[in-house]
Amino acid sequence: MEDILIVLVSLGIDESDCTKGTLDVYKTNFEQPFIEETKRYYIQESQAFLAENSVVEYMKKVCHGHYLLLSPRFN
Repeated sequence: MEDILIVLVSLGIDESDCTKGTLDVYKTNFEQPFIEETKRYYIQESQAFLAENSVVEYMKKVCHGHYLLLSPRFN
């Protein structure tokens, strides 16, 4: 995945000055679709979880996930 991102970033060369780079290719072909797909995924996940669990259980899950993202292991 990292190699693909490097290629996308390197493809974003400013046509008027090849020494300058832009992130247009990365943003258009990866970032925007990735954000939209991630949003869609978490909407579906939360709806499915709430269909079978209480709001209290959902909040516990959200808080636990937030805690994990803040732990030193992820930083």
